[in-house]
Amino acid sequence: MYIQNMLHLDDKVLDGVLYRSCSDYDDDSITPSVNINEIDYEQTRFVDVKLFEGCFENSDFVNILKKCLTVDFNRSNASIEWELYREYRIIHVNNGDFYHLFESVLYNTFKDFLNAVTGLLIDRIILEVHDVYPPRIPGTSSENLQVRMSESFMIDSFPEFPVIQFVVNDESKRNKEIMKKTFVNHQYVRPSIKSYIIDSQNES
Repeated sequence: MYIQNMLHLDDKVLDGVLYRSCSDYDDDSITPSVNINEIDYEQTRFVDVKLFEGCFENSDFVNILKKCLTVDFNRSNASIEWELYREYRIIHVNNGDFYHLFESVLYNTFKDFLNAVTGLLIDRIILEVHDVYPPRIPGTSSENLQVRMSESFMIDSFPEFPVIQFVVNDESKRNKEIMKKTFVNHQYVRPSIKSYIIDSQNES
């Protein structure tokens, strides 16, 4: 995926800048490179949204996320080589500065936020929601974490996007992804999604 099509939305928004590249790990060699007033929403196809305490009280965070959910884009843009990203915008959400996304107040706030946004690109957004458990540190309470997917992820509490995927990641394991649930709304499915949902648990 080309860097110019990515946006990393997190607490850097407080400084007026965001990352163009997206990474699972902190990397000091990556510096924020996008002025929040100069985001090209038409070209943005992968948005890495890290929720943080107070994010929905920050007008910049809220406005950027709304635009990522509502600003339309050209599905025939040949400059985007990957068909999936040409046809869909992926909103990848996980926990920023707190544990247990599925059990947090912020998770419920995020669901309410989605349902309140008018003009959603309901047919062309893939929603990924990841609960990321930090690496276990021997001798600390984090080694006793019970990794599980909360029952509160129920699909009927979200808008009917083409694909909604729930994942639990455990960063202490080599294969971080330990639990996945994928829902597919076949009304909006295009051929490019078929490779995306392979090996996933699918439900109509």
